[in-house]
Amino acid sequence: MNNISQDYMGSGYSQFSQGEYKAAISYFDKAIKLDPKNIAAYHERGLAKARLQRFEAAITDYDKAIEIDPQAAVIYGNRGIAKAHLKRFRVAIADYNKALKLDSENVQIYCHRGMAKASLRQFRAAITDYNTAIAYNSEYALAYCNRGMARANLKQSEAALADFNQAINIDPKWTPVYCERGITKANLKQFAEAITDFDKAITVDPYNANAYYHRGTAQLALGEKHKAKDDFMRLIPLSREAPQDSLYKYSPVNAQRLLSLINSEVYFAQHTKLNDPLECFFLNQSHLSMGECFRQFDIETRICTMTIDPESILMYAHYANEHKGICVEYELNFRALKNQHDVAYGYVSYEQKQQITNLKDLYMLKNSAWQYEKEFRIVRFGKRVCEQARIKSITFGLRCPLAYRQIIYHLMPECLDYYEMVHQGQANMVTRNPVDKPEQHLSLDAEQIFKLMLANDLAHLYFYALQKAEAIA
Repeated sequence: MNNISQDYMGSGYSQFSQGEYKAAISYFDKAIKLDPKNIAAYHERGLAKARLQRFEAAITDYDKAIEIDPQAAVIYGNRGIAKAHLKRFRVAIADYNKALKLDSENVQIYCHRGMAKASLRQFRAAITDYNTAIAYNSEYALAYCNRGMARANLKQSEAALADFNQAINIDPKWTPVYCERGITKANLKQFAEAITDFDKAITVDPYNANAYYHRGTAQLALGEKHKAKDDFMRLIPLSREAPQDSLYKYSPVNAQRLLSLINSEVYFAQHTKLNDPLECFFLNQSHLSMGECFRQFDIETRICTMTIDPESILMYAHYANEHKGICVEYELNFRALKNQHDVAYGYVSYEQKQQITNLKDLYMLKNSAWQYEKEFRIVRFGKRVCEQARIKSITFGLRCPLAYRQIIYHLMPECLDYYEMVHQGQANMVTRNPVDKPEQHLSLDAEQIFKLMLANDLAHLYFYALQKAEAIA
């Protein structure tokens, strides 16, 4: 390694230690350019990418480092951690096995392998790994906490409590273990003691959604309905994730959809009206639930389902009348929504869970079979069923009839952008292409548009749209 490359590495290490991961990556890039066999540069760049949640890119760097040095135990371990973040637990375990074969006393890797096994519900095997980690380091709080969670899943509540107590003795300021101990106490019907643990967790971390949810459930068990409701309501602003600039909605062209377009509204449906038979599965699993609490206080929950993908072939087939419908691009005012105490929003999680830990698990959790939808949800805890939203564009499905296009051009303002899904020649693919300005398509006069809408059972909307336009004018 030459002096310039060493300087780049030193600067990369310095930036990494300060949490400036993007800057660190740029220095490691330069070091690799000067020395393509620099294993440390690939490894450190992978670590920096992992800190930025870029796990796929991190794995690529770890792959390259392992290619250069197949005996580097620490790199196998870090590659396993990145794969575990992507929920690839079986291949993560394979990496942990390689790391431990090269370094059999790596305490952290035993713990991570145990976590991966626990994620696969192999709790007894996980406990074996935690036992080994603790044998090497009797002050390893994470191993005690994880062993406690595995034992709790095996209904070994007393043994789990002993592990949580030991973890707290080692690190009294570590909030997650208070939550886990509280959950275990609640399972033992020790609700008052459980609430004390949740109180401790919330005092240290006021944004701990897990603690609020379980404290609310414990309050319900003690008959403290108002306190439970307050805890559940606190979960709402904690269940928010920054959305993309645009969100999309696939739909057929019908009276209901055209009416929402005319009024620039998005609709919030009851979860029982959505098409997944397991929608909000956990809501009614217990009489001591958030759903039951909200029902007692007449808090109605409604969900607006959107997507971040405007070019999904499956979504057009399933939600837009077999490609005869449209995909609408919306821009919602999330700055205003953020100020409303009764609105949560975030990306749907596609995974299997045995128990819930927060509001998102109740309203934004679906089976992995639905992953293709790339869904973003807005959940409103109130009776209002519509929300104003600016429409930015409309995309016509591959089979969308010209009549529907003409009607939409006529009803909607001229400032919108329009796209269409187009079959690409001989290729087995469809792309989203811009459409010429709508004015070029408006060869029909008002009378012809009315007859067109009459033929499609949409004539009543013609007069409504006319009145709306006159009112705005």
